[in-house]
Amino acid sequence: MKPDCILAIKGIGDAHLALHEYREASRMFERALASRRDDSSLKRQYAFALLGLGRTDDAVDVLDAALQPEALTDLVSKGKRAVSGRAVWRLPGDH
Repeated sequence: MKPDCILAIKGIGDAHLALHEYREASRMFERALASRRDDSSLKRQYAFALLGLGRTDDAVDVLDAALQPEALTDLVSKGKRAVSGRAVWRLPGDH
């Protein structure tokens, strides 16, 4: 797959994630990861989508495979907010 296509698919996944459309977001990230398996940014976004689907163990596995301890901390924080009912999903780099 061409790099521009992967970026477009990731962008669509990011948009779905921002709209809390986790199933669609996870599908887009899976599609992009099929071509870029080592992309830690894609893995991180995919993990956030999995968390939104309630697939916490899968999300942790994705981040463990990516070896991103900081992403795991971020995921735990977002999970705590989601459980408390105050979920505010932001993409990495958003302020």
